[in-house]
This record gives sequence, C-alpha cells and structure tokens, in this order.
Amino acid sequence: MAGMSGNRIWGIMGIVLLIGWLPGCAPHPRSYPRSGLEIRERTTVALLPFDNLTDIEGASRHVHDIFLVELLRVEGFSVVDPGEVERLLAEERIRMVSELSREQIQKIGAALGVSLLIQGSILEYGIRQVQGYTTAEVPYITVFVKMVETTHGEIVWASSYSRNGNDTEVIFGFGRISSLNRLTEVMVEEIVRSLKDVS
Repeated sequence: MAGMSGNRIWGIMGIVLLIGWLPGCAPHPRSYPRSGLEIRERTTVALLPFDNLTDIEGASRHVHDIFLVELLRVEGFSVVDPGEVERLLAEERIRMVSELSREQIQKIGAALGVSLLIQGSILEYGIRQVQGYTTAEVPYITVFVKMVETTHGEIVWASSYSRNGNDTEVIFGFGRISSLNRLTEVMVEEIVRSLKDVS
C-alpha cells in the first residue's frame, strides 16, 4: 500500500473487518438488517458523503449523488439536505465518514436532528478490459453501505455489493452494461430496494 495515507489504510482495514462480518460481496446485494428495524413515517435520515478508497477521482461523489436520488424515493424517509451534512462534517473536521466513533455518530445525529445515518465506501470503481467472444471494456463497482442509528451508534442495516457490466450478459455481448454511469444506477437501485424491503 505504498503511497497511501494513514487514514486511507485504516479506512480499508476497517471496511475489510466489517465485510468479514458479512458472507462477502456478490452480484446482488447481501443485506443484513437488524431484527426489529422499522421504517416509520417521517423517519429522518442523513446520507453522508461516501469514502473513496479507489484511485478514481470523483467516484464517491458520483455514487453518492445517484444514491441520494434513489433514497429520496423511499416512502417514510425524510432526507436531510446534503449541504447541511457537508457543512457539519467540515466544521467537525471529519474526512473519513465510514469509521465514525459512537460519540461522533451521536453528535452528528443530535446536530442534524436525525435518527439514522447512512455511510458508505467505494472499494472498486472503473473500467477494465475483458476477453470473451471479443475484447470489451466493462465497468465494475464494489461498495459497502451501512445504516446506523444515532442513539447508540449501532449498525441496523448493511449491504455489500460487487457488480460488473457483464453480469447481465446473455451471449456475445447482448445484455452487457457498458456505461459506468448506468451500472452505478442499477447497483444503487438494487441496494436501495433491499433497504426499502426492511420492515
């Protein structure tokens, strides 16, 4: 990990440990809600900026913005203005949001008036060449997302997800997703759908 900052190394180690708690990433989201979690009317939630653990500049912003659009469609959620979230994180000088302490989670929850925080990390994001019937450029993404309640700082829902553009390929390239933007949309739609199914 030559050249990586200390924060990034610790961030990756923390995500690895969290994913170790899960059975691993898969082409479909593996979601693990805490028993008894209920999304009630007007539940307030803050979507934090995603940590970018890749070398692709802008990856976290891109995924975050698409996630926000999908999250706003979840019935029963009231989502805090992202500008308010970013302002508070800047004031508290918080850069790596996936590894917040319990005290930080509680403080953010109180300051924003939210009962839930959604945190995420982008582990892989880009385009790679694959060999098949022809050589093709295929997008790929791996993310880890978790939701924590702000009273005790406990994880109440988590999802690990890894997706390639050729996951939907049928034969000879048909069905393949070639756009990184479209792959991100598909991935986020499925993750948020798994969150909406929590009851």
